Order: sequence, then structure tokens, then C-alpha cells
Amino acid sequence: MLYKRFRKEKKKGTFLPILIPVMNLFLLILPFVIQNAFLQKIASMELQLPSVSDSPANAFQSDAGRDIVIEIKREGLSLFLGDARHMNVDFSEGYEQRLYNKLLELKNELPKKQEIVIKIDPLIQYEKVIKVIDICKSEGKLFPNVVYYDEVK
Repeated sequence: MLYKRFRKEKKKGTFLPILIPVMNLFLLILPFVIQNAFLQKIASMELQLPSVSDSPANAFQSDAGRDIVIEIKREGLSLFLGDARHMNVDFSEGYEQRLYNKLLELKNELPKKQEIVIKIDPLIQYEKVIKVIDICKSEGKLFPNVVYYDEVK
């Protein structure tokens, strides 16, 4: 009797109740880990830095301070080359053609220039902004790289 009282009984299969929750955990988590590993997108940006042999140093410095900026406000738009204002137009009929002609002149003056900056008033109509961006790009002939931002009030 004493022998049975202090004797530890060995239970068969005691490892299964501990192993089952661990297996269930792996069955639930592993597919998510594997799926996230394959679905992560790696963002890359292609840069083309100018080399020293492409252009002389003085030509690079002369074009560096001459950004082309179009400022769109409710009254109309203004075109700047550096600090000098080249054009001031209201949104009447034919402003698209006048802007295109002026941008074509600037492109002939600065043929290697690819970018243009558009400064937008937050109260301007979306359609006008899109028209100006389309004129600036004009199928990649004028300025294919358009940078635009809102004015901070």
C-alpha cells in the first residue's frame, strides 16, 4: 500500500498536450511570415548623376541658379527664369498657347534643362493645374520633369 502511495505514475503520451499548441502556433504564424517575406516590395530609385566631362564647370554654374518656375494663382500665372519674371498672364482665352510659346523659347535658350517647378495656390481649380502641367510636359518635348507644390499659408 505504501508503495502505491508514494510511487509516481508514469503517464504515457504526456508530450502530446505540450506539442500540439506549439505545432498549431507554427501552422498559423509560418504562412504569414513566408507570405510577408515574398510580398515586401523593395523601392529603388534610378539616378543619373552628371559627370565632370559632360559639361564645363562654368556652364553648370550658370544654369544652376536659373530654375524655371511657374507660379499659378487665382488671378493668373507668372513665369520666372531664376529671379527674372518672363511672363505674367491671366486665365483668359489663349493663355495656353502663349504659355506654350514662351516655354518653347525657354527650351531653345536652355536645351539641356529638363525640369520645371510649378508653385500652386491651394485655392486654384484642379483643371487649370492639369492644363499647365500638360503644357509643360507636352509629350516630353519641353520639360518632362515637373515638380509642383502648394504654397504654405
